[in-house]
Amino acid sequence: MKKIQFVNWVNITNADGNVLCDGNFAIHANDENGDNQGMYTVKQLTFDNTPFNNTVKFYNPPERWLLYEEFNCRFETCLGPHNRIIRDLDGSILEGPGSIISNNTKAINTTANCKFVPSWRGYQCPNVVEN
Repeated sequence: MKKIQFVNWVNITNADGNVLCDGNFAIHANDENGDNQGMYTVKQLTFDNTPFNNTVKFYNPPERWLLYEEFNCRFETCLGPHNRIIRDLDGSILEGPGSIISNNTKAINTTANCKFVPSWRGYQCPNVVEN
């Protein structure tokens, strides 16, 4: 993705400040796809009136997807939601080049200072943009 402007991806609140809708995320994964996921490469993105916590969202796979007997993706458990990566080439999302990795502790490089972002259900890994 290149040269995209995201505007007003905010949580909707009432006059009292109570959150009415908190599911607004500018970039989010397809939570219905249990199989392989492509890697996204982004640059020159802008986020106007979009809080950091609303920029990205990953989904954890439903528990039933992890049961081979009930639901399988070509004879394996469906772990697509745990294997998503966004490469941020210019820091449009991360304030510097890096990668955003879904909630998969086995996939992150612990030496890369990856930090878990709860609202994203994923990790931000600065300076990790390898091909």
